[in-house]
Amino acid sequence: MKERRWVYVTDELVDDKREGFGQLTSLLDQLIESNDQLEIVAILFECVASLALERIDAQTVADFITSNISKKYGSTTLEADLVDVISFFEPNESIIALLKAVKLDQDLLTESLSFDTLKAYNPATASQIVKTNTNLKFRQKRFNLLREESEGYAKLTTTILDAADNARSTGVDLYDIKDVYNKIRIHIGYFDLDPVRCLDIILDLFLANLAKHTPYFVRLLKASDWWPKEPYTSTSLDDLARPPSDDSATPTKVLLFLCDRSLKRPSPPPVPVFLALLVKIGFVSFYTAWNFFCPDDTALQQMLLSEYQETLEDRRKQSLTSSALAMAAPLADDDDENNNGKQQNGNLVTPAGESKDQDSSAASIQETGDVSVSNVKDFCAALLSVGAYWESMYILSKFQNLPYVSPSVSLNIARMSDALLEPLLTDSFVLDLKMTYKPDPKLISVPRLTISDDPVAFSHDGGFFYSDWKHGIPQIKSLDEFNDFYTPFLKVAGISLGCSPIALSKLCRCIAKFIKNEPSTKDDMLRYIRTYIAVPYCAAEGSFQLAEEFYKCLSFYSFEQRFSFYGEWMNSIVKNNEIVQIIHDKAVKDTKSLLKRLSTTNMTEMSRKLAVVSYSNPVSVFNIIVSQVESYDNLADLIVQTSTSFSSMDFDVLTFVILSNLSSGRNRMQGDGMRQRKWLQSLASFYGKLIRNSSALDPLPALLYILKQLVNSDTGELLIMQELIENTTSVSTNRDYNDAQLNALSGGIFLRMVSLYGGANSATIDRILSALEFDDIAVQLTIQLCRLTDSVMFSDSQSTVFTKIMSTRHDDIQATLCQLLEVLELRAGIKRQQIEFPDLQSLLNEYGLSFMTALAAARAKYKRDWLAEEVRVYKPVKKKGRGARGSVASSLDLGSVAGLAHLLFPVAELEYYGSLPLIGFWLLKSSDIEVPVACYDEAVQKLEKQIEVLKSQRALGNASLEEVEELERRQADIEKEKQDAVRNTETCRVKLEALKDDFFKPAPKGFSSVIFRRNQVKTFITHHIFRRASFSLADGMYCAKFARVLAEIGVANFSLLQYFDEVFAPSSLHGMIRSSTIDEADAFGVFLKYTLDEILRLVNTEEEDFEEKVSAQLNILWNSEDETDRLKRSDFLKLVYRWNVNLVNSFSDAFTSYSYINIRNSISILKRISGMFPVITWHGDLILESLKGLSENETREDLKLAALALQSLIGSGKSKWKTSVEFQNSKDPLAPENDEIRPMEVDKPAEDTEAEEDQSKDELVAYTVNVGNRARRPVTRRGYDDAIGALNYGDDDFSVPKEESKEESKEESKEEPKEEPKEEPKEEPKEESEEESKEEPEDTSKEKPEDEANDDIANKRKRNGTETSEPSTKRRKSER
Repeated sequence: MKERRWVYVTDELVDDKREGFGQLTSLLDQLIESNDQLEIVAILFECVASLALERIDAQTVADFITSNISKKYGSTTLEADLVDVISFFEPNESIIALLKAVKLDQDLLTESLSFDTLKAYNPATASQIVKTNTNLKFRQKRFNLLREESEGYAKLTTTILDAADNARSTGVDLYDIKDVYNKIRIHIGYFDLDPVRCLDIILDLFLANLAKHTPYFVRLLKASDWWPKEPYTSTSLDDLARPPSDDSATPTKVLLFLCDRSLKRPSPPPVPVFLALLVKIGFVSFYTAWNFFCPDDTALQQMLLSEYQETLEDRRKQSLTSSALAMAAPLADDDDENNNGKQQNGNLVTPAGESKDQDSSAASIQETGDVSVSNVKDFCAALLSVGAYWESMYILSKFQNLPYVSPSVSLNIARMSDALLEPLLTDSFVLDLKMTYKPDPKLISVPRLTISDDPVAFSHDGGFFYSDWKHGIPQIKSLDEFNDFYTPFLKVAGISLGCSPIALSKLCRCIAKFIKNEPSTKDDMLRYIRTYIAVPYCAAEGSFQLAEEFYKCLSFYSFEQRFSFYGEWMNSIVKNNEIVQIIHDKAVKDTKSLLKRLSTTNMTEMSRKLAVVSYSNPVSVFNIIVSQVESYDNLADLIVQTSTSFSSMDFDVLTFVILSNLSSGRNRMQGDGMRQRKWLQSLASFYGKLIRNSSALDPLPALLYILKQLVNSDTGELLIMQELIENTTSVSTNRDYNDAQLNALSGGIFLRMVSLYGGANSATIDRILSALEFDDIAVQLTIQLCRLTDSVMFSDSQSTVFTKIMSTRHDDIQATLCQLLEVLELRAGIKRQQIEFPDLQSLLNEYGLSFMTALAAARAKYKRDWLAEEVRVYKPVKKKGRGARGSVASSLDLGSVAGLAHLLFPVAELEYYGSLPLIGFWLLKSSDIEVPVACYDEAVQKLEKQIEVLKSQRALGNASLEEVEELERRQADIEKEKQDAVRNTETCRVKLEALKDDFFKPAPKGFSSVIFRRNQVKTFITHHIFRRASFSLADGMYCAKFARVLAEIGVANFSLLQYFDEVFAPSSLHGMIRSSTIDEADAFGVFLKYTLDEILRLVNTEEEDFEEKVSAQLNILWNSEDETDRLKRSDFLKLVYRWNVNLVNSFSDAFTSYSYINIRNSISILKRISGMFPVITWHGDLILESLKGLSENETREDLKLAALALQSLIGSGKSKWKTSVEFQNSKDPLAPENDEIRPMEVDKPAEDTEAEEDQSKDELVAYTVNVGNRARRPVTRRGYDDAIGALNYGDDDFSVPKEESKEESKEESKEEPKEEPKEEPKEEPKEESEEESKEEPEDTSKEKPEDEANDDIANKRKRNGTETSEPSTKRRKSER
């Protein structure tokens, strides 16, 4: 029985006290957690019983009790249960020793223990109890005089206030508040004061000194007997809805009586704040206080709704009404950025210190019965200010419109938000963000949150009146706690959180922290941002830091997710929330007003204001800005300068708005189909300038959007890509280069950056290169551009489009492709690493590229392999069918460069040329065969001068060290590139010399070498030279120089003379003019320019050196089997003269063809070769007369202006022209005419020579008309090979034998004898032609029969002055 009695304090525990009581402590903790009070009391009972029976000593029990005395469970404590257990035992020495060893509450001991126990424990306490009982039971009461009672209350008031001042000076925490309460009790007893009246006085003093002595009075109430036994605390909303059990207690009645009395005073004290504080500390229940202010929830709900609707309507009218006087008002000073505290953004939710709404609302208090809206507002704001979380949540959840009509409530909501998030923000929250750029400090307009500005939240000496206001607020330390406590709070707070940028910034930082630490919550956090943060963000005052914090949250998501959010923001959030809609309308109005006033004179002020508006409403603001830029292109520069104040969020939204406008479905091309519409040009220019000046703008979204459009064969956004590349790398699509710049094209990429593109900042280049490296965008863009370059002219959708429109689209695509390839070459030069493209076989078969574009993309990769590959001979097996490609023997190594040549070119062509040298022609470029040393030296000198200027400016403080270092690095890059170029050129030349015997194969046995070589050269020119020469300006120059290199290294079976003759053959020139686009013709003009330059270099050779030096380079004649034949200089001049005649014929025919392409291409080519052609007088006169007639009679303005410009350009070189006789006898064909030049000595008289020249001129006119009639037949561009081949292999159709032309001209002269010119003014033929042109206007809009077309050509030739007339003949004779 004895063993079963001791359940917890067993004998084993008594024997091993240390380990036993440790186990008993663990058991006690478990019972406390499970709130098992019965077992806990059993443990205490066995401990005290063991002590009473002396089984264990008092110190052991005291140590056990002391270590657990502070633990609470349920509604009681371990201390209270221990005292109850001790009261069951008779006092003995062990019990008394335990009471003395354990410090227990004296009031609790006095209340629970017996008199004998108290007497044994503390005799003084027992004596006091005896005296008290005697006074209560046996002393006679007497009547209190009024004098004595008033004196007692006065003494009580003095004692309380003096103690309050002393406690404030010494520190409330250190002051003995119990001593003050004992004095109060003494006063009550001595003066026989009414305790209820004393409580009323204490509370009244508390209310009067709320701001100054709150901590003191709180501690005084807690130490008094009026403090409730169980404080009124709540841990959920359900607890607040239930009335307390002791709601009718005396302290509560006294408090409500005091509050009701105070509210009826003329100047009532802050009763709502006082009640809120007492609710917070638990002195009074929330249920009682709320019923005091709001006995009828329904009436309050109706009043708040009515006030909300009125406020909403007033703000809506303000946002839609624009004042003309305000628009014309002078600009505010820089020091008045905040407008002296006036509201700037028109938001409904603003801090109370910055809004006058509170005064206006206070003046119009609505009261119905016992409900006062103003008191309810103040009470809710006060609950928030003192940290009553659950109580304020209860009110806000029931009355959701309350924050919108009370700025004070909104302000304190933000303050509560800071307190909730404080545990999550372990780092200090200060303005020390690492911003991409530094805006003006005035832009960071984050107001300091001071509760002293709130009329219902008092402060004293700069501090909040209740320092322990954060006590009891839920501590959020994890995501689960965030969802449990903060999310419900944010739901009821709504848009009101936007009144404090700091509070919203802290929330954004917490969201970013959750996303960073727990990536699995990204989707949930994005929904959280959309639901809870976007709306208050719109209502926030413009703050740069808030925008950066908000964008930091969004930066964890891809730009697709961000742009989807911006789209929802624009289409859903703004439209579905009426408050946000009002804010949106106000932002739109402010933006339009600022843009109207924006100019170069007020840039600083207006940029700040525009940036502040954009921070909180970026989508609304930038929609307006972009639409205005599209309409007014001169606004773009101002916006770009203003962008220095934009945030990262602004730039991201701006990119979204630009891409949204691009994808809006509007027509991008003008009515002529040649040019983009004005809005697209303005938008592209604006985006390019913006991305050049703003490092925070990411080009990746635009590149991905353009790539998607290219995949869908939509080329409307190429202008955006061109502007993007040009403004980040300075690589432009400009083709208006002078001679020095054209020579720089044969250099490396760094030389071109300095000489052609003006150089670019390395940081800007890195941005575009990083974007191109993302997910192989560069490779995908290049492949898509190559695909469109090959297919745009032959797509089914272009069947009904004019040729000039198709050619313009083709040129745009090809120009963008060349621009992108330049950027990739720049990347290779900077990072010393090439972009890896798919192999050629994949480019040709999988992606469907032509061999020309495929080699352009992968040129750098295969050039290295070509230089390293040994010369091997392949014997391909020819496929059946014409022009078969890729048919090789099974033993052929397709991995080799030579093997790939059999996949690129028809097998029939490889019978003429070696595989390795032919593909080498396509893999090399200008920098591989010639080094422009002069251009490199000039670039270095240019950079040295710039460096000197920057150093001198840096000494004056006008330049930075980074700028100097940037130019020095660029100079070092150019010098290194020059050295590498020299070595590379030597390597390539050595390789070409090793292949010189395999390039042009000899004629097979049984074939005529003359015919074979002619076909060989013709095929090489039409299928290779012309194709690559028309690809770009650099390729045109390369092809011209490549032929010279072949002659210099002595390539076997190659005749430079035959090459020239085929290049300037009528069929070749006509074919290129008619089948080229405008840019291709421009590149072909560069090719002809350098070819003519080479010809004139040979012509300028001295007579005695010509046969020895020049003839060796010209190689064998194409009509001779003897390779030892040499060409005389006079014969070469005759050939050059014939080539010039072919050029004149081709251009004259094009000018009279009525074809836009023919005329425009001829003008482009002539513009390029104007320094080399014409060199003969009558050639120039004929071209000038044709251009004059074109400029006078052409109805197409662009052709008319181009003809006028070309006419002036060609006419400027007229002084250098020669007659045909002088040209063939001159040593310097380009030297100006002078008296030293003599005509060629011939056996004929001078008259016969003149007659022969006149006859040759007539032959040319007849030839031109004849060729023009045939050339007007339409040619379908079925492909480059077919078009050029059809023209080249039809030489007989375009050639007019000299003998035959002479006979025809003689017959015509016999049939139509010339009449002697009469003495008439020279201008008369012009007048006749003008009258004739007026009387018979040409109708070019309809197609005419061939006979009528021929007649029109003849008539037009007369009007243009291209037909020989007697006055012109007379003028030539007079000139001679």
